[in-house]
Formats: sequence, structure tokens, C-alpha cells
Amino acid sequence: MTVSSDINQSLSDFKRAINYDKNFDIILREFEMGVQKCAMFALDGEANGEVLTHIFKTLMELRSRKPFSAEDIDKRIIPYIEVNAVDKIEDAANGVFVGAAALIVDGVSKIFMIDAKSYPQDKSLQPEKDKSIRGSRDGFSAIPIFNAALIRRRIHSPDLAMEKFSVGRESKSDVIVCYMEGLCDKKLLEDIKQKIQNLDIQGLTMNQETLAENIFPSKWYNPYPRIRYLERPDMASANLLEGKILIIIDNAPAVMVLPSYMIDFVREANDYYFPPITGTYYRFIKYVLMILSLFLTPAWIIVLKNMDKLPEVFRIFQVRENAAIPIPFQLIIMEFIMEIIRISTMNTPNVLGGSIGIVGALLVGEFAVAAGWLAAETVFYMAFLSIAMYASPNFEFGYATKFLRIVLVILTGLFDEIGLIAGTLYVYILLVSTKTVDGKSYMYPIIPFDSKVLKRYSIRSRLKR
Repeated sequence: MTVSSDINQSLSDFKRAINYDKNFDIILREFEMGVQKCAMFALDGEANGEVLTHIFKTLMELRSRKPFSAEDIDKRIIPYIEVNAVDKIEDAANGVFVGAAALIVDGVSKIFMIDAKSYPQDKSLQPEKDKSIRGSRDGFSAIPIFNAALIRRRIHSPDLAMEKFSVGRESKSDVIVCYMEGLCDKKLLEDIKQKIQNLDIQGLTMNQETLAENIFPSKWYNPYPRIRYLERPDMASANLLEGKILIIIDNAPAVMVLPSYMIDFVREANDYYFPPITGTYYRFIKYVLMILSLFLTPAWIIVLKNMDKLPEVFRIFQVRENAAIPIPFQLIIMEFIMEIIRISTMNTPNVLGGSIGIVGALLVGEFAVAAGWLAAETVFYMAFLSIAMYASPNFEFGYATKFLRIVLVILTGLFDEIGLIAGTLYVYILLVSTKTVDGKSYMYPIIPFDSKVLKRYSIRSRLKR
């Protein structure tokens, strides 16, 4: 579509091309340059404010009784080096999403692209939780406009829409719904926007958690998380291109990803920054750890109770020195001890946190074994499970596994094999009955089974060209 010399027509065409009504971060500034009306579009968070302010000041101070031509504006008037005149609406729209400012002048059938970019994301640091060995080192901050700019930096498409809402009678917090038109679930999108608009609360005191519990309430007895939180803009952008919907909240250095399936909570950036064979191995290890974290200690109890019936190879799992407390109770006690050490480490200054955790674990474990309260094997298995919990990319999913493991240990300790079978059935029913925020199966692509999607999640294939 060519640029019209009528500014009203050009504004209408340009707004349609950039989805102006659905993008809160696109700034429109209308002003006059002599006898000509002008309009400038720029991306908030990416445009250099100081440069554009200087350009505005220069243009608005011009005095002329006749219109300026395209050549005059390009060669003499705009006080900036990187200026390019385009005559296609689509080219100008793409330029804005890359970070340039678009100047439209009445009576001129060209749009002037001013490449005055700013890079606030260069100041952001890699998040503490979602670390990667390779790849980008930037992370989301607590400022929504910067988070939007980090995503815009990776997806320069007019189909990327960001709609802003205000939530909270007192807090008036900014909530941004980010999605790709044509890729996301329209029904889910409208449901999310309607729930946010109808939300009547005093404020988002706990940011994302307050919003999640009010618009997507879950069953109190179900520990599995239904919403995934990401602190990395590269992972968030990848999820957008998969058809997911992001929610950005003011004062929250992470974004909410909707919908999220169980298998999504095992994915992380390192899966894709490694070569295919290494990424596949990396995923395999995480899946094995996820299963071991749930069934290792209950299965150990069964092995100990049936040691005489099992082959000789299982002797390596037997307890060498009996302790005063039965094994199931030892495991539960160690669960609480490890939790106490973890909480203490979190509340200790960073300089001392690691030391306190290591010293506490060594002293408690060694004393408990020496006093005959706990078996050395119990301490070993619980130490392994604690490490495996931190190997999970998602901390909430790791805690859900921990809670259900305690249930399995109790049932197995009380009812032996029948207890383990009943506990496993309970976990299965819990997973099958859990639904994502759009009402679909939490265990997709396993239930319902989708071989292509399961293969894509399990095997790290070559990235598409």
C-alpha cells in the first residue's frame, strides 16, 4: 500500500498496519510544522527520547508560509543523520517495530523513518532463576514498558499485539496482555481480557499471584502449578510464536505464560542453546529426575520390606546399620530437615547462605547417623532428592513433586505395595483431572496422545531455517 499525500488517509492506513488500537506501547504525537500537519509514531521503550525531543523542537519552531517538499524535509529540515524516506505503508510499519520513528507529513507522499533507537535492555541482567550457559544475558525487569521492549526486540511483527489494562481500585496496576494475532487461541484470549476487565479488587498486592488466584483459581488440594512464569525474554518470545499468551504485570520481573501444560514446566532455554544430541540428553536427564523425585523413596521402602524375595543385586539398597526410627518416619523427618535448611538458606544473607546450608546439612546428617536416629542411606537418598528438586527448571513444580512424594511415602509405609499402588493411582487421577486455564488436558501431549508434539517436546531436533 502506497503512502497517500493526505495525512488523514495515511494515518488511517498506518494505524491499521501497526494495529495501533491493540498496542499500548506505540506512541502517536501529532503537531504542526509551519503550515503542515505532522504525526510521528514511535515505540515507547525503544525510541530515544532525547533525540526525538530535539527533532520535535526543531520541526515545531519552523516558520514557513508554504509547504515543505519531501526533498526539503529529507535533506534540510530533519536534524538527524539516519533518515530514510519510504513510500510503502508496510515498509514504514516494519521500521517502527524495529525501533525507528515514523514521521508523516501532510501533502507529502512519503514517510520519513528516523532510526533513533534506544537500548534500555542492555542494562538488564540475566535472571537468577532462568540461567543459561549460552544465549542472551538479559532478563525481565519490574518495569512493564522495558519488558515489552525486550519482546519487541525479538519479534518485529505487526501481528504482535500488546493490550494494556488497569487493575485494582487503589493500586491501578498496569496489566499487559501480549499475544500473536493468528497464532493464539482467540477464545482463551477473549476470556482472559474479560476476566481482567471485570476484576474488582483493591490492588495487586502480590503482583502475579494475586492476579492468578483471582482469575484462575485452582483446587486447594492440587499442588501442581497451572501457570508458568518466565524471566527470560527469549523464552517468552518463543512461547508467543508457539501461540501462547503472555501477561506482563507492573512491578513483576517475570511474565505469565498461558496456557501451560505439565511438560512445559520441564522446558528451559538450555534445551535449545545446546546442539540437538546434547539438548536431547539434557531433556532426558530432567525427565528421569522428575520420575525419580516422585518414586525413589517409596520404591526403596518396598525394596527394603521385600529384600528376601528379591534377587541378590538388590542387596545394594539394604540398610547396613539399623536406626531407632522406622525408615518411612526417617524419610519424613529428613523431608522436614531439608526444608528447614532450605528456608534458613533463603533467609540468610547471600554471603553466608551457601555456607550455612552446607554446614547445616553436614552437621545435622552426621549427628543423626552417629546418634542412631537415622540411617546413612536415608540421608543419602534425601540429599539426592534435594539436589534433584533444584535440577527442575520450575520451583513450583518441584514442590508439587515433593508434596506428593510425602503422600506416597506415608501410604507405602502404612500399606506396603497396596499403599504405593493407591498413591500412584491418586497422582495419576490428580494429573488427569487437572485442567489448564483454557480447560484442556494438563498432560497433553500424553493425554490425549499426540505423537508429533510429544516427539518435539522429547527430542531436540534441528531448529527450523
